[in-house]
Order: sequence, then structure tokens, then C-alpha cells
Amino acid sequence: MDNIKEVHVLNHTHWDREWYETFEEFRYKLRNGLRYIQDLLETGRIENFFLDGQTIVLDDYREVVSKEEYNHLVSFIKEGKIQVGPWYLLADEFLVSGESILKNLELGIGKAESYHSNNHIGYLPDTFGHNSQMPQIFQGYHIDSAIVWRGAVSKTFENTWQGADGSRVFTFVLPLFEGYYQTFLKHNDYKDKTKSYLQGNAPYLVHGKALLMNGADHTYTCDDIKERIKQLNYTFPSIEFKQSLLSDYVCAFEGLEATETIIGEQRDPSKIFILPGVYSTRSYLKRQNIFF
Repeated sequence: MDNIKEVHVLNHTHWDREWYETFEEFRYKLRNGLRYIQDLLETGRIENFFLDGQTIVLDDYREVVSKEEYNHLVSFIKEGKIQVGPWYLLADEFLVSGESILKNLELGIGKAESYHSNNHIGYLPDTFGHNSQMPQIFQGYHIDSAIVWRGAVSKTFENTWQGADGSRVFTFVLPLFEGYYQTFLKHNDYKDKTKSYLQGNAPYLVHGKALLMNGADHTYTCDDIKERIKQLNYTFPSIEFKQSLLSDYVCAFEGLEATETIIGEQRDPSKIFILPGVYSTRSYLKRQNIFF
């Protein structure tokens, strides 16, 4: 843990539109959650928030609130306090066509940029494996960094990912079991759990800059995170803890190089399950899209 000099705390949520509850139930929980986040931002209890790398959640939110309330959320994005994109939605890389992936990025980037959120980071925290051409696709949209998890195995957190055509992007491979899922900062023993987390991941950090993804599936940060970060800085004086947007974290590596290279398709189930036997699609949607 002595090699860790910075810990970037990313306030975020991971939002499946439909999973163990219906789409409508999740959509109303999204409304309540984003109201909570806006309150934390307005009162200064958090500095910023990352909205899961996809813009489709904005469409869902707009459907269940007034125009004024939606524009209020957008104002935080335009101010740089909430970051969205680059995806329209976080799709499975092996279930949809290549053209669908391109259109997905095109729509997501367009929407994010219309709100002045220029988050050009290939965010793939919870897709079940990664195809070999994703670095090429990213480079085609001027995305030169990525964050991946399921299916990717590496000796280090910071890597170069080389695609099938030789395209390369600076890529963070998230920790072994935790991935994007860190909720311990809201627990009473958050100091001990933070220490354990950093000790477990220190051997994988080349440049001493750790990412602590403060959030998880359909959950949000605690409302006193500012004070807890202050206490962490006091408890671990050799480490700087700070709230960061994902773009802030990536910028912290500007001019630095990865020592390891991962090549091609990343679909190794030894690190964390990738659920290869549960693919499904809706044929009626496929037929509609033919004539779209």
C-alpha cells in the first residue's frame, strides 16, 4: 500500500434498466435516485457524479418528471458536475452487430456532447467479455482510453489493449472481484475496508493512482461522503483521497505509459463469471429494426 499516492473516489451508480424488477419499477427508482443526487450536489455534500457511461437513463428520467425537473438535471451536466456518455446504452458486445455498436456510440456521444459532457472514455464495466475489435471501434470515435472488467485478465491495473487490427487504447482492468462495485464507504467500518481494498489492489497499480468506484447496481453514495473522505485523508496522511470524475482520473495518467499489453478478445471466465449461456434477443425488435 506504500506505493499508493492518490485515491480517486468516483461517485456513481450502475443502472440496469430491467433486471430483478420491471422496467417501470426501475425507472421510478431512477427518478428518486437522481433527485437525491441533485440534492447532494446543490447542498455541496458531493462534488460530482458519474452517470454510468450511458445516456439512455436520461431518456428514462425525462419520461417520469416534468420538463422543468429534467432541465434542472441537465443543468448539472452542462456545469460539469454530472458526467454522461459515451454510450447510448451499455450493450453486450457479442449479442449485437458491429453496426449496432457503432450507432450506439454515435447516439451516445451526440447526446452527451449536446449537453457539453465530453466523456470520451470507453466505459465497459459490466459487459460479459470484450470483442477483439473494440479498440479499433474506440479509435474510430477518438476514444483512446477504456475501462473494462468481466473477461479481461491482466497482471496490472493499467494496460495497453491492442485490437485485432493493431489499434491500441490505454485500458484500466478493474480489480479482481470488486470490479465497479464498491459500497463500503457508506459502512461504519469504512476506514478498515478502505485499507483492505487498497492493500489488496496495491500490487496491481503501476503508477500509484487508485480508483475507488463509490457505488454499485441501483445504489448511490452516502450523504456524508465529504466528511468520510476528510477522515480518510487524516487516517492515511501519505495518500490523497479526493472526489473525481472519470475524466479526472484518466487525465491523471497523461504522459504515463502502461507496462502490460492485453491483446484481442477478452473473454476469460477465470477472473469473474461472464455468463456465456444466457444470451437472448427479441425477434420482434429485430424485425422492426430491418425496416428502421
